[in-house]
Amino acid sequence: MHPIKDLKQETFPAGNHSAWMESAAHDWRDATPLGNGTLGALHFGGLAHDRILFNHERFYGGAVTPPLPDVSDLLPEVRRLLDEGEFTKANDLYRQRWEEWGYEADSAHYLPGPVLNWRQQIPGAFHGYSRWLDFTTGVGGLDWRLDSKVFRRVLFTSMADGCCVFQPCENGSPSDEALLWFSVQDPSDSLDSHDVPLPVNIHQHTTIGPDWMASFFDGPEQASCAVVAHWGGLAGTQIDGRTVRLPLQPDCQILISMIVSPTREGVRQEVERLGRLASDKHLRSKHEKIHGERYGRCVLDLDVEHADLSNDELLMKAYRGDVPDALLARLANFGRYLLIASATSGTLPPNLQGIWNGNHQPPWWCVFFFNENVQQALWPALPGGLPECVTGLFDLLEERVEDFRMNAKKMFGCRGILPPLYMSPECGLKKNPQAHVQYWTGSGAWLAQIYQDYWLHTGDRDFLEKRAIPFFREVAAFYEDFLVEGVDGLLHNYPANSPENNPLGHVDRHGDPARVCVDATMDISLVREVFGNLIKAVRLVEGEASEDIPLWEAILARLPQYRINEDGAIAEWIDARQRDNYHHRHLSHIYALFPGLEITPESTELFDACRIAVEKRLVVGLADQSGWSLAHMAHIYSRLGKPGRALQSLQLLCRSVVGANLFTAHNDLRDMGITMDYRKGPRPLVQTEANNGVTSAVYEMLALSTGDTLRLLPALPWSWRRGRLRGMRLRGGGVLKIEWDRTAGWWRAEFSGPGRRVYLGNNKGKSLELKNSTGETGSHVFQGTFCESGVVLPSGTTFDLGM
Repeated sequence: MHPIKDLKQETFPAGNHSAWMESAAHDWRDATPLGNGTLGALHFGGLAHDRILFNHERFYGGAVTPPLPDVSDLLPEVRRLLDEGEFTKANDLYRQRWEEWGYEADSAHYLPGPVLNWRQQIPGAFHGYSRWLDFTTGVGGLDWRLDSKVFRRVLFTSMADGCCVFQPCENGSPSDEALLWFSVQDPSDSLDSHDVPLPVNIHQHTTIGPDWMASFFDGPEQASCAVVAHWGGLAGTQIDGRTVRLPLQPDCQILISMIVSPTREGVRQEVERLGRLASDKHLRSKHEKIHGERYGRCVLDLDVEHADLSNDELLMKAYRGDVPDALLARLANFGRYLLIASATSGTLPPNLQGIWNGNHQPPWWCVFFFNENVQQALWPALPGGLPECVTGLFDLLEERVEDFRMNAKKMFGCRGILPPLYMSPECGLKKNPQAHVQYWTGSGAWLAQIYQDYWLHTGDRDFLEKRAIPFFREVAAFYEDFLVEGVDGLLHNYPANSPENNPLGHVDRHGDPARVCVDATMDISLVREVFGNLIKAVRLVEGEASEDIPLWEAILARLPQYRINEDGAIAEWIDARQRDNYHHRHLSHIYALFPGLEITPESTELFDACRIAVEKRLVVGLADQSGWSLAHMAHIYSRLGKPGRALQSLQLLCRSVVGANLFTAHNDLRDMGITMDYRKGPRPLVQTEANNGVTSAVYEMLALSTGDTLRLLPALPWSWRRGRLRGMRLRGGGVLKIEWDRTAGWWRAEFSGPGRRVYLGNNKGKSLELKNSTGETGSHVFQGTFCESGVVLPSGTTFDLGM
């Protein structure tokens, strides 16, 4: 056997953990993102005129929230219509009642904050420009050269001190002074749903002190904010009502913070706080210590070519069709960086754009969507050792429990909770009249999966008892009332929707999809999952004494079984009256395979049915995909044991929806045929959950854990010749380190925690079960060599990885 090397002493490209761009950003969508979970900053990087756009996670406005009408009396009629096959009539019933009663509501939308402007003279033509971001430290900046002198500006959003720190003269300055002022974000970035420009009526008032400046912004969306800048001991000179001239020194730093719904007293206190911090020369080291510790808990390294290239060069290679693995490695680590920068303990979860936005009318209001987007944004958090990035979601959900109870009661007359398909932070009521939103009941159960995953990864018994089980019980109470007995004696889930699809041929009189349905396969998977997890949790905490367990077990026993259609695929609707519609990007009906854990390669018939369902879905073609759906597909192909397809999904994502700063978009606006053509104005629709989805997909391609199993290298692409993943957290407890070098011919995995069944590879559903060395809690080591067809174990056993 080839000797196993210790990769601790070996180096991997620094380009895995940093990004750099060759030009300044002309649009916020290409700016450098920084954040501490609460305060976001987008750095444009112009030399003569630099801009920093600020965001605050709580800066929302424009909500319309009338009382939710009680339409629960319609439930029997909707069910009667569905029983009789009148899907189109049932589809519109709730919407029509809302319209008759004049119910019009709207969620708040996420607003851009103000812009800090920095103008200074650049005496000559620059050379060697680089705008950069270090994922490991959470520090960004730009470098450029005048003649032989290199200049640098540095920027970070401090996790230690809760402010943005701008250090414009780290290596000196080409000029002696600069102008500083705040302004409204670009008013042209304000289009309605029909691409009609909307006025941005924001009033600005600025107060300037001897070493500080505060600007108040009052907008039309019942939202106001203030930004405060403090420049310490620099002797600023007021130029006009909002502009200051600052003398520049090599070690100067400007501190900026943003306040939502400010008061004069609150701003005064913030000026004093920043003044105390302004002379602190350790701001950067304090921030880097916190950010670096979080980033370093789980480290992905791939030994790839071209890691020294800029984002621009890597993206051009990808656009031409040859996607460098260096771009994927960088993108996977960037997704981890974004998650750390956009969420932590005490903050909201990431919205559709993380915490970054420069659009006064953001797509889909940039809120929290619970039918994929929030989930995908958080997928890499727990295996990546970042539980604090998830707790904000639990806080948000538990703050809005009364709203969710109101939804359950007034929509369907049920107990328990019914979270809406999407919401903004101030309200959890259902507001959208579309059928696929009104009839979607799966949010609570899918969100319960994140509670379950938190428990499995952390082993936090207190969390399980005080937060997870109460949430599970609320979700279960809804289903106890909502599930209805059919003539077959089974319990059925309807009205429903399989996100965001409709059965084949189900259209209304206008030719639009009629999306209401009966027994969506995903719903049955969710019900089965949440009751199964609830039973296990209550048994663990309360023992067998709970009188509710027999009821829950009886519900599980009466759920309909999954249906396999005439093509051999798992059907999207268990009710056979509804024909599969393969022309859609969502693959919700294979939830039990992914993101659920019910169907595994050992579930032979159902596993094969999921594989066929995915193959049938290929008829939709690339022209109906999106950034998040390609990331989702990579996970599915990894679970199916198809590393080539998983890698291809990520490569297509890189070619179509990745911007110069590595932000992902909902779709490609260049009409190249890889994604759907959805437009809201002429600019890309930034959605960062696909960034996080790439990170999660790469993790899953290297290792996948359940509570009692571990799969090693289930979807390792052939081109990833050498690499390692250190610090991956496992469901059921423990930490994994896996490393490999196909050129040298070896692989090695070591994990701590309880013993478990360990499998190697997943070649289209076939895995090799490895013998666990102890079966007890401790350190467990597995290793072997690579051969031409796969891997060889020390025993001489060979296995084809299917790469």
